[in-house]
Amino acid sequence: MANPNLSLIDVVTEIVNRIQEIETKIKYLQNRWTPTGINTATTEQFMKGKIYLEVKVKDGEIVFEDRYKHYINIGSGKLRGLAKEISKRLLEQGFLVAVVPDDINKSVIASAVIWELPFHVGISLIVRVYRFDEENYSGVMTFLNKYYEEVAKYVSGRLLILHDPSLKINTLAEIEKTIDNIINTINSMSHGVPKPFVFIVLSESIYNGLGERTRGMLEKYRFNVPKDFNFDDTDGEEG
Repeated sequence: MANPNLSLIDVVTEIVNRIQEIETKIKYLQNRWTPTGINTATTEQFMKGKIYLEVKVKDGEIVFEDRYKHYINIGSGKLRGLAKEISKRLLEQGFLVAVVPDDINKSVIASAVIWELPFHVGISLIVRVYRFDEENYSGVMTFLNKYYEEVAKYVSGRLLILHDPSLKINTLAEIEKTIDNIINTINSMSHGVPKPFVFIVLSESIYNGLGERTRGMLEKYRFNVPKDFNFDDTDGEEG
């Protein structure tokens, strides 16, 4: 609680110092404890391309630059409408798997959801998991423990764990192992700890290629992106 005897300048200074302290703690966590196989970013760092290199601010708008050098505004139009719908489900369930048709760039949709979430809930840190296996298991667990020990109590937001795999980088077996470890880690967390939101983005071909057991675990969290969804459709967003 703020000291009632403080002047307005003192209050503002205290707030600025508090923000700087939190930023310092997050940067230390990122620099000291981030293991191989994951990447992390605050919302501000996300805007500068730290999670997806294609994301940037152009002419005051947050955009995704596709491989054809087209800029897709991820904060407006039907794309934002879709992101709102996915975000709502993610916030309700805490865990969501977006299954995207193979001819749609799933990372654009993931970016739009990441950009939309802070309008509805505080996100302290985005953790993109490329792989979570025997090689980096200990490092990932240490990172999460350090976050809850040294950062979580100072921030009001929650972690967002993102898994957006590609068969150019991951095998199906590696994707299944990563998903297993994410689910087991979340389930093993103490009830007193605010659990991270988990957002998994899979192409239809990857989802259909997963084993029956893995698909069975994910099915109730599945959200199907419409096959006819078009990034060029810039009609007003819904709702």
